[in-house]
Amino acid sequence: MHLISSLGIGGAERLLVDFARALQRHPGRPHVFVVMNAVHDAAMLEQLRSAGFPVVLLERRPGHLHPRHLLALRAIARANRVSIVHAHNLGSKSWALLLKAIRPGTRVVFTAHSTSALPSLGPLGRWVHANFVDWTVAISQAVLRICGDCGIARASCIDNGIDLARFAAVRRTRRGDIRQLINVGRFSIREKGQDVLVRALAILNAQDAGLHLTLMGGSGGAADRVKLEQMADDLCQAHAVTFLEGRTDVPQQLGEADLFVLPSREEGFGLAVVEAMAAGLPVVASRVGGLADIITDRRDGCLVAADDPAALADCIASLIANPQETQAMAMAGEQVAQRYAINRMCEDYCALYERLAEPPSGASS
Repeated sequence: MHLISSLGIGGAERLLVDFARALQRHPGRPHVFVVMNAVHDAAMLEQLRSAGFPVVLLERRPGHLHPRHLLALRAIARANRVSIVHAHNLGSKSWALLLKAIRPGTRVVFTAHSTSALPSLGPLGRWVHANFVDWTVAISQAVLRICGDCGIARASCIDNGIDLARFAAVRRTRRGDIRQLINVGRFSIREKGQDVLVRALAILNAQDAGLHLTLMGGSGGAADRVKLEQMADDLCQAHAVTFLEGRTDVPQQLGEADLFVLPSREEGFGLAVVEAMAAGLPVVASRVGGLADIITDRRDGCLVAADDPAALADCIASLIANPQETQAMAMAGEQVAQRYAINRMCEDYCALYERLAEPPSGASS
């Protein structure tokens, strides 16, 4: 049973939908998908259902702690003979552990999608996690290192994957000058650092670069979007920034861009970077978290210091000035993206499920 709190437009949600669709090609144990909260994007929900597995909407009000939700989970687990519950975010992990408490023998898997997920639990929360979560999956080596720092011993790394075919369809093999920049990620200044990119854009356009930026965010983050709009206006860049929110046409938008930029202040993996690489875009990203595991600087992308608009502007300017080098990096990035196929991720998770489903050593058959 897969648990996720909501099914809006975001990285973890996109990953879950692609994972479900990839599972179609891996016959074996049955799966059921449960969305806890009454928050779900219609297009994402339809894509999840198209995978052919049972999808249950609990329609829980966010933050509501009524025990009927736990009883509903137990009923779903019984009806589907669930032995493993895979929680895909912190909120759903709490419900998975409660289910384990009233349904002995249930195994709990948790995917840590960010570098801050486990540290945010505090000492008691980390102790509970270390002792009662059966396996933690880190989405990058950077997150796996944090698992170790937090005392989580039962952990391994399974890199995120993408549906490569979605992005190969929009890949552009011949590119001209860099004019259109794009950033994809939820509107979160603290984590995603879109403010750094808007400031870098102002620096470049003050030098007559003539750049346009598309900021493409998932649903939510309205307050940060307003701040970014105000910043663009204050820096006289309102005409040069387009905001797209709640959209699922990421491949198509990447296909219209010339350069992908992810100036995150923290990043567990960097799914959007791999998607951009698969679409044939050159990429620039902060040297933080899992991004440094994906990108080899100046070979298949560029890494810059986080929270430094001037350094980011200099990097983008250097790519504009060296089109042949930039094109070579984009081509190398396409090869890097091939390592992150969703089928490979799916195989690794299925192997983990099978291992956890085995009876303990020495147990009777």
